[in-house]
Amino acid sequence: MIVPGILVLGSPLLSGFLFGPDAVAGLLAGIIVSGVQVAISASNTGGAWDNCKKEVEKQRSAFKAKCKLETGKSLDQIKEEYEAMADGDEKT
Repeated sequence: MIVPGILVLGSPLLSGFLFGPDAVAGLLAGIIVSGVQVAISASNTGGAWDNCKKEVEKQRSAFKAKCKLETGKSLDQIKEEYEAMADGDEKT
């Protein structure tokens, strides 16, 4: 975290000493505009991930209910039976 900190603090100082106050103003304006864009993108991405997670959970619940209804067994029981069959196939 030292290098990013140096970059954040050093960029305006370096541009100010090399190119003057107008360059610092331009640099800071560009940083603000870029930061707003990143914040909006992060916000939208977080919402999309949350919606996706909820949809996956909903589909998994529906799948579990369907397995229970059709087979009379829970998804964990089916998984255990499958693993037992897979272990039996590997031994032969």
